Amino acid sequence: MAVSARRSTNTNASDDKRANINCLPQLRGDLLPTSEVEIERAEEPKGILSRSLKILRLFVHKPRWSPSDIAREMNLSRSTTYRILNTLCEYGLLERMDSGRQLSLGFQAAEIGMAAVAYLDVAQVARVPMQELAQRVGETVFLAVNSDDEMVYVHKEMGWHAVAHSSEIGQRNPLHCTSMGRAFLSNLPDAEMLSVVHRLTLSQRTPQTITDVDKLIEDIRESRARGYAIDNCENVEAVACCGASILNYLNRPVASLSVAGPAERILAEIESISEATMQTAASISKMLGHARQ
Repeated sequence: MAVSARRSTNTNASDDKRANINCLPQLRGDLLPTSEVEIERAEEPKGILSRSLKILRLFVHKPRWSPSDIAREMNLSRSTTYRILNTLCEYGLLERMDSGRQLSLGFQAAEIGMAAVAYLDVAQVARVPMQELAQRVGETVFLAVNSDDEMVYVHKEMGWHAVAHSSEIGQRNPLHCTSMGRAFLSNLPDAEMLSVVHRLTLSQRTPQTITDVDKLIEDIRESRARGYAIDNCENVEAVACCGASILNYLNRPVASLSVAGPAERILAEIESISEATMQTAASISKMLGHARQ
């Protein structure tokens, strides 16, 4: 009876092994014949999950990968690689191309990514980068979003020698005379920007405020070309600002960032401040899914 039991066990093990071999390859191309596929012992679920996520991350840097390149990059055996890839394809996270010789991200991966981006709160995402920018330049950093053709302040960070500002969270300021407003306008398609500008009331906030439509359009286009906008005491006297817009995954402006301070300090350091502002805006944009054009 014991001998029969052992034979039965061995037979079952052989059957299981053959079943595992037969279910491995759905990918083609450089796949080894099943007779050459190594059957590995079952792996811990956490290890498989970790490897699966790392494989998906590869496609962030290159849109197409072959199974053999993935195996080499991940230092995995081909049998493990194909098992993971088949599962990812089954769930729509990867898609086979060229009869299985190449893979790309699938529609399910795109859907998950877009859902994640859609629920991101720009103020929450921007908080740490804004703190770092405020410490880097020493001035006040503002974040604002467009609402009914006005910029609404939604977050503020103070630098190490920032001065008190009249602008507070929830305050509204015009598009035409703030660096954040003009930065926002500069990242709209030209026809849309012109449509918005022509419906604005160009009120004069200070003697330096641009109130001529043609001059404003010229300034916005210059801001677009250099990547940032300047408010030279146009909204508040003696206060200058440098602003850059924050873009989402659709390449649309969703907010603007600005560094504000005494005009003599901001304008004297405009080269370094503008570079830091653009870098921070680009960093926040990347976290919102924007890919550099």
